[in-house]
Amino acid sequence: MALPTRLPARFTLAHGLMILTGLLTFVLVNSALADRRETATVYLATERAVAGQPMTPVAAQVALDTPGLELFATRAQLEEMVLARSLPAGQPIMSSDLVKGGDVRFRTIALPVDSYQITGLALDRNDRVDVVGFDGDDTPLYLATDLVVEATSSASSEGLGGLSDTYITVRVNDVQALQLSKGQLNGPLQLVRSTGAAPITEILMGAAPEVVDESAGVEAP
Repeated sequence: MALPTRLPARFTLAHGLMILTGLLTFVLVNSALADRRETATVYLATERAVAGQPMTPVAAQVALDTPGLELFATRAQLEEMVLARSLPAGQPIMSSDLVKGGDVRFRTIALPVDSYQITGLALDRNDRVDVVGFDGDDTPLYLATDLVVEATSSASSEGLGGLSDTYITVRVNDVQALQLSKGQLNGPLQLVRSTGAAPITEILMGAAPEVVDESAGVEAP
């Protein structure tokens, strides 16, 4: 008597769902285990992370085995110290970014400027600018050079109650603060973006200095 032939089982939708369910379970279990890794708290700069001023940072969690974790600022440091320089929003705050309050060696001053200068030069925090003004005889001159930008206003303020004042906040020492304040009495200020060129000597623009042709190594006629 011939034995009946057994047909192979057919792969059905139910089999596929069982396999898919098993794969999803595997992924979820591994994700849960990964989430249980030990973490540490680091702190990120906010939009108001301005040098020399207190701030409230944003806390974030990173893996405990993150390289260089010991270089990040701690909560205790942030409570006792201030930023030595302004930081863009979202940047991690490092211990090297902090100093004691009395150790900040600069002041800040806000200068009124036309909005087109801010947008035209695409100025942002930590850029560097030179400031041109006028003396009592209406002769243009550099009032200060290589100033670090701490903040700029937004032209969007024009729609709020008719306010249209725009400004730029820069780092200064005490002498520069006085020079810039005096310069504002003689007329509007003009900003020049610093591009890394050689420092500008304090000369009057009206007094034509000798121009040196650096390519030839001789003075231009």
